[in-house]
Amino acid sequence: MTSPAKHLYEFGPYSLDSAERVLMREGEPVHLTPKEFETLLALVRGAGRVMSKEELLKEIWPDTFVGEATLAQNVFTLRKALGEAKGGKPYVETVPRRGYRFSVETTLPTTTQVTTAPSSSTSAAPASDGHPVRAAVLIAVVVFVSVAALVYAIFRLSVHPDTERAPRPAPAFQSMKVTRLPVVAFDWSRGNRPVATRSVETTGVVLIKDFR
Repeated sequence: MTSPAKHLYEFGPYSLDSAERVLMREGEPVHLTPKEFETLLALVRGAGRVMSKEELLKEIWPDTFVGEATLAQNVFTLRKALGEAKGGKPYVETVPRRGYRFSVETTLPTTTQVTTAPSSSTSAAPASDGHPVRAAVLIAVVVFVSVAALVYAIFRLSVHPDTERAPRPAPAFQSMKVTRLPVVAFDWSRGNRPVATRSVETTGVVLIKDFR
């Protein structure tokens, strides 16, 4: 993974990092307020040429109205923090009735790319994916439904066929037959013993029951 480029300006014993917004002197940071740093960065970017006060004010305070006294105070603080360059001249010169100029030659900004290896937590992230868990739950649901359907089918096959094959109760009488039966008439008026007088035929109904 590549981090954003760092632009470094070097002049004398100083190095100015515009990305990190820090000024270093021989490896040691120099304390500056945010606006003091922006004032120095604007002057370093325009090194060698005179920058008017109006130009500096618009670049440092683009959305705020600030008087020239505030700019002059920042330049004074920068001179005190930077000290003198070689030959005893200040890093920031005042050009009367025109503005300020950064008097020391600076090297062109160098761009460095910082590459970092991916962290172990990032590379291991796919291992904690939740897809296997969801797949296991889905398989369990499918198995449960299949087993329930199988049990229900077995129950239907084991109960209903017996009910359908159960024999129906046979009627009490298999058939009815009409036949003619002889009837003998007895005369009881002649003593205690009956005497048959005549025989007639009558129609009767015989119920035949199957006892098998």
